Amino acid sequence: MSEKDNELDIILNQYSSKTSEGKRASLDELDALLGTVSASKKEEILTSESSEPLEDFENDFETTTDSATYNEKIYVEDEVSDDEIEDDEEEIEGATTVIPSYLKEMSEENDSDDDEYDEDDEEYEEEEEVVQKPKKSKKKKKVKKSKVNSSIFVGLIVVCVVLTVSFAIAIFGINMGMEYLGVGKKDVSITINIPKGSDSNDITELLYKNGIIENKTLFKATLKIKKAGGSLKPGDIILSPSMGYDSVIAELCRIRESFEQVTITFPEGINLYEAAKLLEENEVCSAEDFIYQFNSEDFGYEYEKGISTSANKFYKNEGLFFPDTYAFYVGDSAYNVTRNMREQFEKVMKDNELYEKIDKSGMSVEEVIILASIVQAEAANEEDMKYVASVFINRLNNPTDFPKMESDATDNYYTNVIAPQNGDTQSLEMFKDSYDTYVKKGLPSGAIGNPGLAAILAVVDAPETDYYYFCSNLQTRECFFAHTLAEHEENLVKAGLV
Repeated sequence: MSEKDNELDIILNQYSSKTSEGKRASLDELDALLGTVSASKKEEILTSESSEPLEDFENDFETTTDSATYNEKIYVEDEVSDDEIEDDEEEIEGATTVIPSYLKEMSEENDSDDDEYDEDDEEYEEEEEVVQKPKKSKKKKKVKKSKVNSSIFVGLIVVCVVLTVSFAIAIFGINMGMEYLGVGKKDVSITINIPKGSDSNDITELLYKNGIIENKTLFKATLKIKKAGGSLKPGDIILSPSMGYDSVIAELCRIRESFEQVTITFPEGINLYEAAKLLEENEVCSAEDFIYQFNSEDFGYEYEKGISTSANKFYKNEGLFFPDTYAFYVGDSAYNVTRNMREQFEKVMKDNELYEKIDKSGMSVEEVIILASIVQAEAANEEDMKYVASVFINRLNNPTDFPKMESDATDNYYTNVIAPQNGDTQSLEMFKDSYDTYVKKGLPSGAIGNPGLAAILAVVDAPETDYYYFCSNLQTRECFFAHTLAEHEENLVKAGLV
């Protein structure tokens, strides 16, 4: 028999017996308080005829608040003699009568405190429910609102995406339709030569390069649908961007005769008025049409962006025609001639890295072209051009001492080009003030001719000098440069100018 069972016997002997069911119930409660009771001991208790009740014992143990301390005393596992056990049993019998009563008093006090606490707790819980109810309701409302807003927001995004995509598709379809029909495109005549042996890809590229079509893929698809790729003929052809793809393909499928061509060489420094007369003389186009078209049409090249449209300029695009030898079709359009000239100017700018050089010079494209046109007219050769350019740059950089360039070439442009073509006195006075550098300070309002490559390079690569004067012999074209006015006056004598 274990020590635990002995302790249990001592406690149970103090109470009267109960029925079997009552014992079993009491034993279950003791089991929970004192620990596990062996099976043999449990059966023995159930069959015992003890006369003392267990109710007091049960009530006493129900109020025990420190069962762990009590169990610790009971379950001390030390080996003791029988005499010591008997002494301990007597002490335990006395203790068992004291402990329950003490614990009972504590239990009653705790019960009363618990009752008070329960009442306060109930009141607190009621208040807490009242306070927290709105919070819970508010939180639910917020979550619900968030869900609704999220749904609306997502819906709006979907609608916007659908509308955007639909709009983009519609715009794309409209643009393709307009391109196919030639709607909204320029109604100008462009002459193209299609070399022998050109296939549909070569011809498509030529049409795109010359501005007849803007969508190569669409044109190739049209050729494929019409099964016209193998029927395109070589030779010269006049087309217009405003023609629909059907009309362009129909013209390309016709057998054509070669157009008559003419070659014209334009000298460096030539002005637009002189160039227009050469074109008219060679039956390319009328001078009037060319001058109008050249000064009103832009093709999107980079150099065109910085050209001003001041009313003080006589020809807006004077200087943007690169002097060279050109082949033109007889009876060509002024638009086609202008386009070819502008394309050549862009080619010269890029091939010679002039955009980069102009940026480094600190001047604009227009300023360089205006100054180069003056240098072209003043200097007889490329070597002199550099020093003539340096004289004008020095004057422009020192406006206090040299406010005017004083170039004879600018006065000649006014006299020989502007005055003959303008009979309005008021306009002549305005152009006189805008172009004559003996009157106007700084650069003239526009170029006075079309400079060649050497004159342009002389301006952007001008050497650093301290020359402020120059003059040249009219017969020999020899130039004389001077630092001071006294030296310049001596050079005038040498040049035979005084």
